[in-house]
Amino acid sequence: MLTLAIAAALMSNEPAAPERQVLVVRHARKISEDCNALDCPLSERGEAMVARLGTFLAGPDVGGVDAARASSACRTVRTAEAAGVPVIPHQAGPDHVARCGGGVDVALTREDAIDAVRADDAPATLVAEHSNTVCLWIVEYAGEAAAGEAGCVDGRLPSEAYGDVFRLSGAGEVWTLTVFEDAFDVAGE
Repeated sequence: MLTLAIAAALMSNEPAAPERQVLVVRHARKISEDCNALDCPLSERGEAMVARLGTFLAGPDVGGVDAARASSACRTVRTAEAAGVPVIPHQAGPDHVARCGGGVDVALTREDAIDAVRADDAPATLVAEHSNTVCLWIVEYAGEAAAGEAGCVDGRLPSEAYGDVFRLSGAGEVWTLTVFEDAFDVAGE
């Protein structure tokens, strides 16, 4: 009976679940496009995006998230909270050690965070970043060509690019990119 179940699974047209997933998102929409301070809050639309992201992450395309990371800016931390697990912050930029909400400085650099996620065994990790740093994660895992396919130009996403989920699937040195376009964007006011 077990052999039949295994054979049926092998003959199925269903794709095998990825060994690991790193889901990279640009933070949800801010209160204002020109607000770039560490403590810049999300707009009402941004908060609705966080709710939609939580639903997407729990749904069939992902199946839940085991770990979450974000730059230490409030907008990325708030976006990563959609995962429903504690968020581990890393520096928003070189020598930007301040933490959203204050408190102890953030020692972990983005490069350290990338290395930590690669070394981690969490089946699914959410990473919330910025338009100029999402592409760093894509390049690190899936390469320059994948970043280009994701819409990265000169190392960044277009300023209007919100709501996409960039799923990096794989293990070791072999990773692929799947883009879920507008997976958590919501209509404007």
